[in-house]
Amino acid sequence: MARLVPSLSGPDVGTWSAAATLGYQAYTVLAVHAVHLLVIWLTGAPARVDVILASAGVWVVLLVWVKTRGTRLRDGEVAGLCSTGAVIAVVNGLFAQPPTHVAFIAVGLVGMLLSTCSFTSLAVARVVLPVVLVGQVMLQLGTFGTSVTSLAVAGFTVAATLGACQLVLSAKAALDEALARADQAARTDPLTGLLNRRALAQAFGAVRAAAPGGHRAAVVALDLDHFKRINDEHGHDAGDDVLRRVADVMRAHTRQGDLLVRLGGEELAWVGSWADAEEAHASADRLRAAVAAAPSQGIPVTTSAGVAFSTDATHAAPDAEALSRLLVRADVALYEAKRAGRDRVVLAAPQLPTDADPHHGNDGTDDRASTHDRAPAPQVRDGGSGKPSAAAAAGTAEIAGQRA
Repeated sequence: MARLVPSLSGPDVGTWSAAATLGYQAYTVLAVHAVHLLVIWLTGAPARVDVILASAGVWVVLLVWVKTRGTRLRDGEVAGLCSTGAVIAVVNGLFAQPPTHVAFIAVGLVGMLLSTCSFTSLAVARVVLPVVLVGQVMLQLGTFGTSVTSLAVAGFTVAATLGACQLVLSAKAALDEALARADQAARTDPLTGLLNRRALAQAFGAVRAAAPGGHRAAVVALDLDHFKRINDEHGHDAGDDVLRRVADVMRAHTRQGDLLVRLGGEELAWVGSWADAEEAHASADRLRAAVAAAPSQGIPVTTSAGVAFSTDATHAAPDAEALSRLLVRADVALYEAKRAGRDRVVLAAPQLPTDADPHHGNDGTDDRASTHDRAPAPQVRDGGSGKPSAAAAAGTAEIAGQRA
């Protein structure tokens, strides 16, 4: 069964699930066919063995198709597979005897529908629901006729199926909402509303892939100057308010599709793509000026920033390695901005030739710089002092809103 289910990933919950639904139903129905044939053989009861075998054969074909597909299925394919399974069950129930098998298939249709509702989107359930309901009525009337009793039983069956589906869909909607809230909480910082570093790592590849031709990824690391002094003199509530206001300024002055990051404490980051390092530096300086010019409520706020633009080696590196290199180089440049007097932007030096060989450092060049470029993760500043702290593991990122 595990081999039937493609990998699950965020919004693809509604598209991968046909494999689980069909796999569950296929294994179950194939088992029913086997038991039915065994009972016929043991009891000698009359039955259309050819119909049963044909139905089982179609289920096998569907099962093999899902197993060999190897990718997530589209919503239309989910609905098509589930509806096909329902039609197969109806045909098998109508033409294979005895009537007890028909009743079993009718109940199995409800199980198919409920599993479809549980695993897939509402749109898919709406497609499969009428197929199953029509199938139930056909089985009932085709086997027991159109008497008043048979019609009443068919109506009761349809009503019970609709009620069960409504309960399942309501429970699924509540579960989906809870999962969405949990995912949002796991990805966002409750103070600033920015997403966390885990979200940054997940979204960085998309930023690189969406970069226009000739553009490359860059990281702008920002640190609030003298933030510890703000907390000491005005209180931590005021410090929290400053962080929220700076995050709002970042949202207003960045482009749609960029990532805004809280790396921890008072250190933030802006991740996007630019045509060259100078353009990235100019964008970072405009953001620095916007923060300084924003209403401060009596608390002047300035930022220092370091900008790291992708070199050839970083541009060619895998996403995780490229992000790590950019974060560390931006952090080094940020430290230089702090040391140079704060309230300024420093562009990180391009990676040295040793970057092409991360283990090389014996050619007289500054191996410290190449180490920064290949280090696994940056450190985070504490209180605007310019000294690294160990808070880097906490962090947040967000896909920014409006274009500047």
